[in-house]
Amino acid sequence: MKKVLFAVLAIIIAAVLARYSSGFNAWFSDTEYSSRNLLMAGTRETPRVHVSKPNGGEYIIIGKVEQIRWEAKDPEHKPLKITIELSSNGGENWELLARNLDNTGRFSWLVDVPPGQNYRLRITAISPEDPWKVEGSDTSDGTFKIYEHQEKH
Repeated sequence: MKKVLFAVLAIIIAAVLARYSSGFNAWFSDTEYSSRNLLMAGTRETPRVHVSKPNGGEYIIIGKVEQIRWEAKDPEHKPLKITIELSSNGGENWELLARNLDNTGRFSWLVDVPPGQNYRLRITAISPEDPWKVEGSDTSDGTFKIYEHQEKH
């Protein structure tokens, strides 16, 4: 009951601050957390996620199977579901590669996207058992290149 009361109070305070404080929204937009995660921060920690591969600097061949790897842990040891997204423009826009995956730490991806030099990967973890649906994510530290086999690095 106390957690629910705290959550409701946090939502009310955030709504009031957002309406009457011009700096409030700018402060929130600078974080990697969604506003839902920030409002529930006193109730639930976000899952921790780390992209292992590809994490930047790799050369990936179109038509081959690439192993995507990550580590994801929930602070409360709840099971996590994974979403994998790909960006071809350094993280400006994202396309869904896979969703609702078990948290095995790996995914075999048949590379079937156009060649490019500014690809990034984003892994998001969420606990389906969590009523707040708090999520954590990580993005490749740098860009990687996807090329056709006959291209030279």
